Amino acid sequence: TYYWRVKTQTATGTSDWSTIFNFTTANSITLFTPTNSTTDQPIALTLDWSSLTGNAGYKYQYDTVNTFDSPNLVTNTTGINISETYISNLAFNTTYYWRVAVLGATGQSDWSTVFNFTTANGITLYTPTNGTVNQPLALTLDWSSLTGNAGYKYQYDTVNTFDSPNLVTNTTGINISETGIGNLSFNTTYYWRVAVLGATGQSDWSTVFNFTTANGITLYTPTNGATNQPLSITLDWSSLTGNAGYKYQYDTVSTFDSPNLVSNTTGVNISEIAIGNLAFNTTYYW
Repeated sequence: TYYWRVKTQTATGTSDWSTIFNFTTANSITLFTPTNSTTDQPIALTLDWSSLTGNAGYKYQYDTVNTFDSPNLVTNTTGINISETYISNLAFNTTYYWRVAVLGATGQSDWSTVFNFTTANGITLYTPTNGTVNQPLALTLDWSSLTGNAGYKYQYDTVNTFDSPNLVTNTTGINISETGIGNLSFNTTYYWRVAVLGATGQSDWSTVFNFTTANGITLYTPTNGATNQPLSITLDWSSLTGNAGYKYQYDTVSTFDSPNLVSNTTGVNISEIAIGNLAFNTTYYW
């Protein structure tokens, strides 16, 4: 507590002292974020607290116990007027306790109230959505990101126990929360999951999602049963990402075994073909 007063000074003297006022300085600050008891926090984040004018910096601590005496204790200081700090290399699924004190010319204030937060232990899968069907043979697996990651580990397999000969396990780089996969089989259900990599190890696996690949495509034009078609036309059909080309046939019989059968292939990603030399008034099957 400080007491203060003022009087006027002139060439002929001074006045009486004013009424005495007093004020009391603060002895701690208020923690802002992460808010107390918040969960699913990233493994690298910013601690933020209120500022106090006239500070010489701030001293902060965080630990995995609220007594601040474990081997995991981190104690550090900030510069003058810097009332936040970025921390990283946190462990997954761990509760951290943190507090801050103000540094001044005459020493250190009391510690603030202690806050705590708990880090996340995994991420959320996005696409392909769970149970989706008719998926292409090459697609992108996409999932949520977690700040402070050292990359992600992903797996996909044809069994949900992730132990078949078809299992693929791989990792992405830092902050890359998606990956393209290809060479998938037709009409096959794949199961996939992702874990976060961090400085202290690996998170739990995510929930397992599955998707099923397509087993064919859809014909577009000429539409089925179309008549009065020209003798040279383009056969057009839907595309399927990840294809190695398309095989097409047309014939004058629906069993595709007459002497008029034409069977051929297109190149990769070419989902139409021009055909000609057709006969007049003839029905073709394709």
